[in-house]
Amino acid sequence: MKLEKLDARAQESIAVESKAYLHRLRVRRLEEEAARKEREMRRRKVMLEQDAAQAQLEEKRREDLILSKLSRQCEEEKKIGEQLWVARKEKEV
Repeated sequence: MKLEKLDARAQESIAVESKAYLHRLRVRRLEEEAARKEREMRRRKVMLEQDAAQAQLEEKRREDLILSKLSRQCEEEKKIGEQLWVARKEKEV
């Protein structure tokens, strides 16, 4: 009878330990899943920030090109205006 009690207690102890182990596994799995989701969210955020920064750089580059082109065009128009003014003055004389 004493041996049966020990066996019952040992079985009960094993059952409790098994449940605790399974619980720890479930908790760890849930924590890992939450960590994975958080990493994925951070990765997406970084990618979005990089995309936005790249778009801003492209927009700035386009603006600079347009300003450069307009500046050259303005300089050319000034030169043409000066040439016309000189030609008119020569024509008057």
